[in-house]
Amino acid sequence: MHWLLLMDLDGTLWDHKDISQVEPPYFLLKEGILSNEKGTTVRLYREAVDFVKWCKTKGAVTSTLSWNVERNARLALNTFGVDSLFDEHAIDYPTDKAELLLKVLQRLKNKGIVIHPRNIVYVDDRKIHIERIKNKVGEVIFVNIWGDVANYEEAKKLVQKAIFGG
Repeated sequence: MHWLLLMDLDGTLWDHKDISQVEPPYFLLKEGILSNEKGTTVRLYREAVDFVKWCKTKGAVTSTLSWNVERNARLALNTFGVDSLFDEHAIDYPTDKAELLLKVLQRLKNKGIVIHPRNIVYVDDRKIHIERIKNKVGEVIFVNIWGDVANYEEAKKLVQKAIFGG
């Protein structure tokens, strides 16, 4: 069975709320913390990285799903050294996340991977996109990190139950 993990970036994979506003170039201050020439810092959530890795060990196809300037988001992912955690990228600004998700599903279908909405896990710190995704794509499993679940350990339990039934 194929399943898909979609990860928002801002406030979900890292602490900054809008990487599009953080002017490149980026450099690592130390592991898990990047900065730019203006001194803006962005902290990577280590537990989010561990969650994505855990999902991959459970057979997930992984993708970003982010409303951002793609160049900035991809530079941040590369600077943190986590770009390779994702099999696909869906990053655009401004955009409709539901449309981005449909494009990911089409790219996967073109590779022979068909994923039903009930096998899609979408992690985001905000709920603003979920209704549109459910209307356009179907009943996906939504993990509202820091809201409905307090941390990524709770998110793992939710995913384990929803995807694997236990």
